[in-house]
Amino acid sequence: MKICIIGGTGNISRNIVVELINDNHDVYCFNRGLNGDVPSGAKHIIGDRNNSEFFEKRIQEEAFDYAIDMFCMNSKQALSTIRAFKGVKHLIFCSSTSVYGTDYSSQPKNEKYPIKPRTKYGLGKAVSEEIFIREYRNKKFPVTILRPSMTYGPQLGLYRQISTDPS
Repeated sequence: MKICIIGGTGNISRNIVVELINDNHDVYCFNRGLNGDVPSGAKHIIGDRNNSEFFEKRIQEEAFDYAIDMFCMNSKQALSTIRAFKGVKHLIFCSSTSVYGTDYSSQPKNEKYPIKPRTKYGLGKAVSEEIFIREYRNKKFPVTILRPSMTYGPQLGLYRQISTDPS
């Protein structure tokens, strides 16, 4: 399968890229090229996703089967992701449990738990989720939303817990 990852060099996405390559997928990483090299075996598309015109055109030229967006942080980026990947079989969006805010009254939380972000990061992820969900409901855009609660890995150690903004 031909798979695009927005990111590909971060604490979570680097490992995803390595696993996909190990499974013999054709993996492309779209990023600005500022956070280190992409894993060996991946192809690198250098660009700024905030340049929507370039991002959407370049992604559509490749005709990816699947996509993983690790870096969508706001409504403009979410809408651009939808336009860029309009032909994919499925998109995975990496959100965050920061969308829940700081209410720890119930664990574990599920899809029906109220969204009450308290940080700029959490608010951006929540707004992006709303756009992806609306696009699924209205146009059957194929999306799965993940909400990791913590990120831990060799690049950053214990990085972020629920509802904190990254430094």
